[in-house]
Amino acid sequence: MWMLETAPRQEWVCCGNWQTVVMVDVELKAALHDELRWAREAMLWKLDGLSEYDVRRPLTATGTNFLGLV
Repeated sequence: MWMLETAPRQEWVCCGNWQTVVMVDVELKAALHDELRWAREAMLWKLDGLSEYDVRRPLTATGTNFLGLV
């Protein structure tokens, strides 16, 4: 049985000025959002149970903390 392949869905978005138009593949955008959502959920799972102090405590010279990463 033959399966008909369809072209990926695409949408047009403007970047910067109105004369620059970039085509964005919707499936790639959805895949990136899924990966970022998964990474955020994993980070929240790992931070679950830490005290408020530990979540907000700066761990680098720039003041980055776990809450800022989430």
